[in-house]
Amino acid sequence: MDIVDLHTHTIFSDGDTSVDEILEVAKGLGYKIGISDHVFCSKMTTMKAIEEYLDRLTEYNVYKGIEANIGDYTKWSDRVLGKLDYVISSIHTYNDNIDERTWLSAYFGYRAGHRKDYVQQYDSSDNKYILEGILDTVKKTFQKTRVDILGHCTVLPFYEQLLEDNYIESWEEELLTLCEKYKVAIEISGLWKEPNQNFIKHALDKDILFSFGSDCHRKSEICNLKYPLQIIKKLNISEDKIFTI
Repeated sequence: MDIVDLHTHTIFSDGDTSVDEILEVAKGLGYKIGISDHVFCSKMTTMKAIEEYLDRLTEYNVYKGIEANIGDYTKWSDRVLGKLDYVISSIHTYNDNIDERTWLSAYFGYRAGHRKDYVQQYDSSDNKYILEGILDTVKKTFQKTRVDILGHCTVLPFYEQLLEDNYIESWEEELLTLCEKYKVAIEISGLWKEPNQNFIKHALDKDILFSFGSDCHRKSEICNLKYPLQIIKKLNISEDKIFTI
């Protein structure tokens, strides 16, 4: 089985490393690489910038991808779609009970060990309300724009706080049903060590594929696929369940 790290970030967006540095690490491990820099929330905020980025990637032996935001209902031009190998879309924001869109950047930085503290900006009593809103936004995103992979889908403070609540099982079922219906793969993330085993076992009962992603932003994180590979081995996930391009 080819090991492909499809979730990587470079100096084209908010990563610290170049494509060449990622390829150097990948070569030593025998992995293949996809580059999936952020769009519409970092350096690339226009279609022209995204096209230029994809053109630059043709200079390298990599799969050409992007990471978009769940909730951005982008209508991609045929020209851009023709240059893309895959699209990751991830939950980077949430809407609170007054429908204000809030970014999860501080939480992600804290969770990844990139920052020392994180101040919760919502009331925990709203956890279920927020997660219901996320399901609705995921559904609309799948309906309105191209999504091949759902990135780090359980890296959410609201999800973590409700892990012992019976509600989470039904929330997971709804999310996975959407992925199955719209043929969207689930990412198993090296950086986040998510989703957890129970979630993945749940996903295995459905017609859903899995992708590997380090979600590297720093050199030390490049091609860190230890967790995905452990999960594949432990749960005996067959090669035909792995997302390919």
